Amino acid sequence: MSVRTRAHVTLAARAGAPDPDADAARAALRAVGADGVLDVAAGRIVVFDLAGAPEAVAGEVRRLADALVRDPELEVADVALEALDPDAPDALGAEGVQADGFETDGSEADGSQAEAPDGARPDGGAT
Repeated sequence: MSVRTRAHVTLAARAGAPDPDADAARAALRAVGADGVLDVAAGRIVVFDLAGAPEAVAGEVRRLADALVRDPELEVADVALEALDPDAPDALGAEGVQADGFETDGSEADGSQAEAPDGARPDGGAT
């Protein structure tokens, strides 16, 4: 396989711009007693793979990330690049599989039921 890069693009409100999703998340966190939360941001995450090393695709990823911004006055795109192991199987594009490796029904891509990293089940239930 050839060298690949995974791009993680986070789109969020600019500092000082209205962020109703963050306001709603902040209210929900306070409602469950998360008094230690100092700040909240909300946004969209877009993850995609490209052929080539991170250094080679960085400019193209920035161009694509900027194209995803809905309103440059209100939103900003943050980009993180990850070099992928050329021998790793493709994880994106598998129908029903989210970026965290869990299928939308709460099982892992291989059909097994697994715990999420924080100990919560992917279906939202307690472990």
